[in-house]
Amino acid sequence: MCGFCTEMMAIDIAEHLRDHGTISDEDDLSNIFHFNFMLHEDDNILSSAMGSEALDRRIPDKDGSVPCYYASLLLAREKLAISQGRTEYSARAQHWLALSRTVMNDQNDDDPVALLEHYINTYVQPADAPESDAAKPDFDVYAHLPNLVQGIILLGTGAGTPEQQLLLTTLAAGYPVNSPPMFDGVELWLERLALNTLWQTQGMPAVLALIPLHIRPLLFYYLHCKFGLDTEQRTTIANALAAEGSYPFPCQDSGWVIEQLLENTAPLSRPDS
Repeated sequence: MCGFCTEMMAIDIAEHLRDHGTISDEDDLSNIFHFNFMLHEDDNILSSAMGSEALDRRIPDKDGSVPCYYASLLLAREKLAISQGRTEYSARAQHWLALSRTVMNDQNDDDPVALLEHYINTYVQPADAPESDAAKPDFDVYAHLPNLVQGIILLGTGAGTPEQQLLLTTLAAGYPVNSPPMFDGVELWLERLALNTLWQTQGMPAVLALIPLHIRPLLFYYLHCKFGLDTEQRTTIANALAAEGSYPFPCQDSGWVIEQLLENTAPLSRPDS
């Protein structure tokens, strides 16, 4: 398994949250990634009772400290919460956020948009990029995750140069240079955030413009699971995908996505990993 495979878990969580508004981690204690994907997708995790329970259950190390990757995820989630006007956090969330700031206190000096630009230009590649035997660059996403997320948020508000505004499209349609991505799919979360931002700020034209760039088709199914696209919106995307034709590897799930977008009910089947 890899991040492309486990991403379906994040999509299922997004769909559950769309339909029910909250989600528990209690039934998935044996799944080490379920909580990570909750942090990716649950906009209320810092304020809800279920979120507090999940934070207390998953965050602390044996000595009660916050591991660096959880500190990074928590502070990235806080960036999103603030941008959404969600500033009332539970007592437990405040506790873990305070500890996370201590852990990450030396990671706040980078300019978010400039850092995101560097990340995208160096560590994200187009879908149809040819295979290369050259050494691939390495980038510690977790060390910079809060600022990378903040860069996406700022671009969504119109910050940056005209050239930098195009970064959201490049990120949403791209692939990590080091593919397949990590099991927890944090790089793919950045792609989903870029897609969400394009949808919320620029709408259907920006989303359709991703198809000729060979964005991963599964992200359109995610968009529906996240926001609940209406029939016209789903049909428009499905028709555009069909008109584009088959994608090259690793984008071979376009047929499945088209079927799901044209269904009236949530599907029970899943694409092959």
